[in-house]
Amino acid sequence: MKELAEQVRQRGLRNFLFLPYQDQTMLKFSLGVADVHWLSLKPAVEGLIVPSKFYAIAAAGRPIIAICSKDGEIARRIRQHRCGEVVAPGDIEALVKAILRFAAESALVAAMGRKAREMLAAGFSRRQALQKWHNALQSIGQTR
Repeated sequence: MKELAEQVRQRGLRNFLFLPYQDQTMLKFSLGVADVHWLSLKPAVEGLIVPSKFYAIAAAGRPIIAICSKDGEIARRIRQHRCGEVVAPGDIEALVKAILRFAAESALVAAMGRKAREMLAAGFSRRQALQKWHNALQSIGQTR
């Protein structure tokens, strides 16, 4: 983070704010601060994990710029629900284009944020998660 902060300082950019690590109790406040969130996931771990921050960002009602495999679960969800942009790792032009698009289109940012929140409410509520666990445990019990 120090290197990135130094680059921002050297370039005279004024629309960046770097803060130290925030305690988990501040998470509910900090996720709503950014207009757009950036999430990255190495393609090599696609299919093994889905970063929980993806769902936390959606809960905050913010769109996501995801730098990840275009075929992974995060990319599929973002495309399906139109709640952000997917950028292939190393595709600097696409990343710049996405950032500039979000910077210029505040209505788009708001709409994608709403869609992120709607995605979460429609498919990933606590009740739905508990029901899935219940169903899984029921099916395990029935196979014995």
